Amino acid sequence: MKLPAIILEPFAGNVETWSPFREQFRSSIDEDVSLSTINKHVFLQGYLEGEPKLLVDGIAVTANTYEETKRILLARYGDTNRIIQVHLDYLEGLPPAKSAMLDELNITFIECHRRVKALRALGEDVNAYVRVFIPKILRAVPSEICQRWIIHVKRQGISEGDILKLMEFLGEEVDGALTAKKICGDT
Repeated sequence: MKLPAIILEPFAGNVETWSPFREQFRSSIDEDVSLSTINKHVFLQGYLEGEPKLLVDGIAVTANTYEETKRILLARYGDTNRIIQVHLDYLEGLPPAKSAMLDELNITFIECHRRVKALRALGEDVNAYVRVFIPKILRAVPSEICQRWIIHVKRQGISEGDILKLMEFLGEEVDGALTAKKICGDT
């Protein structure tokens, strides 16, 4: 059975997308023993855009410089602390909810959930940040949901400061609102 070709998204310098890009590149090209080192280097250069491309543009594309090119990119974009900081900055800068629009709520939830999952995948103890992030996240959702969260934690006997439980609760709230919208036929 012939599998479909894997399409790699070019890397344009967003540290959040470095790890997925690097892993996909590694598994589909870097570890392919049928490719020569120079071809791997050509492919790597071809998948770079913007700042990363400029960063390594002056390096001659030879078999001898392939590892150096990878080291330069890893040093610039693979710093785990820098990646963690990007996610923390996003969560800290969450704007308060301006409206109870379902689309805004859904986007806010997805972004918060994605960032919390990314932090956990990077080995961060997300509950270490609850004093800062729980209030930020709760201010970013409509007050009715915040109120339901407070009631939920009291009924369940759980801590208001459990960010994972909050994400689970918000996921249920968003899913419920989206399902209700579909059932009622709202567009």
